[in-house]
Amino acid sequence: QVSALTNRPPRGLGGRYVSLRSRDGGCFHPDTNLGYSPRSFEALANRRAFWPNSTGMAAHYAGQASQLVNQLDKDIAGFLKVGPDISKRDKSAIRIKLTLNGLARELGLNGSVETFGSFSNGFKTGTSDLDVVFTSHKSGSHDGDEQAVSILQKFAENLPLKDLGFTNITKIFQASVPLLKLTDMDSQIEVDLCVNNELGVRNSLLLNTYCKYDRRVLHLGRLVKEWAKKHELASSTDGCLNSYAYMLLVVFFLQSVQPPVVPNLQMLEQESFLVPDRKWGGEDYWETKFKMNVDDLPPSSNKMSIGELLINFFQFYARDFDWRRHAVSMRRQETGKTVDKNSLVLPANDDQWYVEDPFDLKHNLAGKCTRAGKKRILDEMKNALLVLQQTGKYTSCLPQSPGTEFYMKCRISQNVQPPDLLEAFKEFDLVKLHFPKPDGSTRMQAFLQFGDAASRRKAHTKNEKYICDCQLQLHYSSQHSLAEALTQCQFSTYEMASYKMQRQVLEARMKESQFTGGMMKDVDMPQDMAAQMVFQNAMFGKVPPPPPPQPAMMWEEQKPMMPMAGKVDPIQMQMAGYWAAPQPMQMYPGPPMRQVQPVPVPPPPKAPVAPRKPPEHKEMEKKEIRKHVPAVVPPKENGGTCQAVPMVPEVSREVPKSSSEPSTGHWLEVKLTNQLPQGIQLPAEQMSKLKHLAQEFSKYQSMEKRSHEGQAEVILHVPITYDNSITFTPELKQMLDNVKEQSRLWA
Repeated sequence: QVSALTNRPPRGLGGRYVSLRSRDGGCFHPDTNLGYSPRSFEALANRRAFWPNSTGMAAHYAGQASQLVNQLDKDIAGFLKVGPDISKRDKSAIRIKLTLNGLARELGLNGSVETFGSFSNGFKTGTSDLDVVFTSHKSGSHDGDEQAVSILQKFAENLPLKDLGFTNITKIFQASVPLLKLTDMDSQIEVDLCVNNELGVRNSLLLNTYCKYDRRVLHLGRLVKEWAKKHELASSTDGCLNSYAYMLLVVFFLQSVQPPVVPNLQMLEQESFLVPDRKWGGEDYWETKFKMNVDDLPPSSNKMSIGELLINFFQFYARDFDWRRHAVSMRRQETGKTVDKNSLVLPANDDQWYVEDPFDLKHNLAGKCTRAGKKRILDEMKNALLVLQQTGKYTSCLPQSPGTEFYMKCRISQNVQPPDLLEAFKEFDLVKLHFPKPDGSTRMQAFLQFGDAASRRKAHTKNEKYICDCQLQLHYSSQHSLAEALTQCQFSTYEMASYKMQRQVLEARMKESQFTGGMMKDVDMPQDMAAQMVFQNAMFGKVPPPPPPQPAMMWEEQKPMMPMAGKVDPIQMQMAGYWAAPQPMQMYPGPPMRQVQPVPVPPPPKAPVAPRKPPEHKEMEKKEIRKHVPAVVPPKENGGTCQAVPMVPEVSREVPKSSSEPSTGHWLEVKLTNQLPQGIQLPAEQMSKLKHLAQEFSKYQSMEKRSHEGQAEVILHVPITYDNSITFTPELKQMLDNVKEQSRLWA
């Protein structure tokens, strides 16, 4: 019906033309009124300047609009009804103020704590913070941020000691107005404490005076504030407006509507009231006069209901207000006029929004709005307007389900790496870390994702703490801000659950693993080194072995062994006479080392030998691991540094072979002596060989480290297997047969 009606050509009556056009499926503009209301349609019907039967049709739509607005008013009344939770928060606010005043007296501070902000101006919601200010009574109390930080530091140091029921003490001393954030454990109210913020107190008093003049200011402000918070639009750090800026939008709109709901209280006052301020670095004195006694003012002639005002509010800013040319300035707003943004103190281009603070003329509350943030605000306003017109329910324009993801963001330097942030926030139930990939910029922005609001609030206590060379500046954020950041640079996502699991695996391996060759045993790795290893490998599904420390031992380089099925140490092969002549050694830089001389193998015993005690030197007391056997120790010649001692394993270790005869497992004990002077630095090539040797030794079963005569000694248990298909030299086979015979006797 509306479409058919609007497509008809306008018809005149007495030279006057009137047309009806549709705006957003139900928002009509019959004349210059701002929005749609029953009175608009009644006025249109009374003009009798329509098509045939136009009076009846206009009355029909006026009736529908009236019914819709009545339904919206009822829904809003139920939403604004003060419940027990709000009244309980009011009582808690009084208790918190008295507690902080008592602490100030105990600290010897000459001043008092007062409430301002939403709890004093009436715009509080169920999640509003409690803003309190400590005002010093000393003369010359406006000495800048130094005094404010000093007073806040005293509160921060003594609040935990006094056990006054506050937690999550967070320092925000680098802000333009230094703050100390607290959480009241009884009511879970967030408390923002500042010092000598007289300008903020005057702002709250001005808004409260507007609320006293007309209650519709309070009701509309609460509705708009709740709508902005539910849609995550009340954060200047995410490129949107803050809650205070939305209250200024409400007052400016109520000044602009015809007829105005509220007058301009700042223009009505003549007596000056200057307030000093040092927010911008210098000494500024701002005019804060406004008419405080509103009882003698005539009431507003505007009789629009709160439902009509809410619809017109969204219509005004989403459709009618020219953000490119005009500014929101409740200080200069007059009925029927607009405020040119270029006439204000701060310069602004066409794309920049301008929301002027009523007192601090250097403060544009929309100065931090980004292109994406402005688009989100306007889109949500248009959507809310459409929903209200179609359903007549305020609750329908709010998100149906609360958010389940909670974000914080912080700027980091290039020296900060993902494991640094993962380690710093792992105690706060961090879920994911969204880390920007380096793009050459000096400052990057990382996003921290938490599973609930309480964890995010606890993590905020690390604000202004240092990680590497970066002081953290943590700000609450949203998924929309992360999505906007993804359009500007690339991010890598790290899950804390996977990170913790890999840390546990790595720590377990570090405790259980034992490197051969004296490289490492029960080494305590620093936390940052372990975190770096997990970041580099475990996050991609690989569990790296712990890195070796600075080598305490070195090995002599030998020629490669011939291919053999069994694992036999090259030194043992040389001792057994496998090579015809000893090979020259390639020495590391340092003092010359002696060459390993072949050691003759003793002949096999002619008869079984009775058991005898093992040598008492070398402190070989491993009864829980294996039994002692008579060591067949060749005599040292020319001060040789290596010796082979056949040992008997406690449990037979056999490897099945394809041969018909089963292979036999035995043990060798290899002694490796370090002759490298202390403090020597190995070249990269030798370190590579050393690590390769350590990796080869790590394949074997066990290792033990002990001290003998003040020198470190490593005993490596190497299983040796062989069968008839392998050809050994007679000397080596004779030696292995002797070992087998001794094992049989001692078994």
